[in-house]
Amino acid sequence: PAEGTKAFEQALEQDPRNVPAARALATLYLNEERWSDVIGVYKREADAKVDKGRLVWLKNHIGALQHQLTESGAAQESYRDALALDKGSLVALRGLVTVSRELGDAVCLAQSLGSLAELSPSPVDRLEARRELAEVYQADLEDLPRAVENWRQVVAGAPDDLPALQGLAKGLRGLGKPKELVKALEHELELTHDDARKIELSLEAATLRETLADAEKSADGKRALLELALAHSLRASG
Repeated sequence: PAEGTKAFEQALEQDPRNVPAARALATLYLNEERWSDVIGVYKREADAKVDKGRLVWLKNHIGALQHQLTESGAAQESYRDALALDKGSLVALRGLVTVSRELGDAVCLAQSLGSLAELSPSPVDRLEARRELAEVYQADLEDLPRAVENWRQVVAGAPDDLPALQGLAKGLRGLGKPKELVKALEHELELTHDDARKIELSLEAATLRETLADAEKSADGKRALLELALAHSLRASG
């Protein structure tokens, strides 16, 4: 094997675009678990004239090996390169989610999760991506409108998901949307088996309904006063 490795290394040195030599050498390095050398060979093959599908494969495998070597920043760039060539590459998207999560890159994580939530063929995977996306928008990016929109989609796909309902309620509370919040609280009330939680939900929902009723009465009173003032104005002008 050592002689074979040396022969392919020499062949690649003589012609950096020798794709058969690069692939043979990569196989030998893989067998020897020489991960950094595999990355180097894959990069050299990527620089050669290979078709788009192979190039996406190379970028994804480079990213996976870089991640294995705890080079998360480099892996993120490799996965981005793969996505620039193929926006629908699920391997690249999943890899990008993993490394962005490790790097604490909330913006890239949200973008990747959003794509996975749309493109994954698995309904379960789409729902899980949407759930994490809602959490990222709510906790990391502090974008409550987008968080609420994603929580709504999670609840639509899994109506008995208590954590999603609680996330939705938290977002609606932050946005000051009492009517929608009441619905979310009452939905959770139907599902929870925790007696203490039931009391808490009932009290908050009742308080909100009372506040909404008072606001509606106040609005009705204001409308009545305006109508009365308008009537007097019309009589006076007549």
